[in-house]
Amino acid sequence: MLFQTKFFNIILILLWGAGIAWIGINKANPEGHNGVMEVRLRSIGHDILSAIGDDSSRVMPIEKKSASEYLIRFENELAFTPDSIVDIVRKYLDDSLTNSSYLLQVMECSNQDIVYSFSIAVNENNNLIPCIGRKLPTACYFMSIKFLTPAASKGWQATAIILPILFLIGFLYFKKRLPPKNESPTDHGAMATFGKFKIDSRQQCLFYQDEKILLSGKEYELLQLFIQSPNQLLERNYLLKTIWEDQGVIVGRSLDVFVSKLRKKLSLDENLKLISVHGKGYMLGVAPLE
Repeated sequence: MLFQTKFFNIILILLWGAGIAWIGINKANPEGHNGVMEVRLRSIGHDILSAIGDDSSRVMPIEKKSASEYLIRFENELAFTPDSIVDIVRKYLDDSLTNSSYLLQVMECSNQDIVYSFSIAVNENNNLIPCIGRKLPTACYFMSIKFLTPAASKGWQATAIILPILFLIGFLYFKKRLPPKNESPTDHGAMATFGKFKIDSRQQCLFYQDEKILLSGKEYELLQLFIQSPNQLLERNYLLKTIWEDQGVIVGRSLDVFVSKLRKKLSLDENLKLISVHGKGYMLGVAPLE
């Protein structure tokens, strides 16, 4: 039972570790939220157009240039002020979904020159002041947003890798200590031999060849009394007093029920006979081994 409890606890720890790893990986990789992220990036494009009063131009489909870089393109040329871009971008990206540093670059379509850029680092003071009022001329622009792995995310990544390894080692260690499902008597060191049975006093069970036979507490106590007095009559009152009455419990038919169960389990050895002596008690007949 102790090993079974440890095994169950290890399973719970493994599940907990897997949960931590999953959280860490997702925290470290904002691109894991691709669908939601693309919706937010399109919203950034639409808000930029609205800020300059353009309600007719379209935001083109979001391009994913790499695992961590996205491109926002516009249908028509536009002009904008950097301070409006900063406010709009931070409204959509500075939250727990991304949890990542990022770099925004505004580039000209023709030569991909960077005309404006800024970066935000998580867990730092980002009181960034853009070039307020310096309006960029009307031209074809596109925006690149590149997510950068912050130091905290690197820590989560390390945790996500190390924790499952540690839990796996612990799982294999405890599993090795668990007794095999079909354990044999030799797995438990020296045992008492009675007839063709091996008696494991630690687990209170019998072994018949490779078969494990479980005994209840009362069955085990009865068996011990019979083993101590083979081929001798044990009176009912003696058995009741020893096993039940001394424990403050007197049950009339319980003795017969447990004797019947024990007789069935001992029947595997034809040299053992648990005999009822009417009105007196029981005797365990033990014949010599052939």
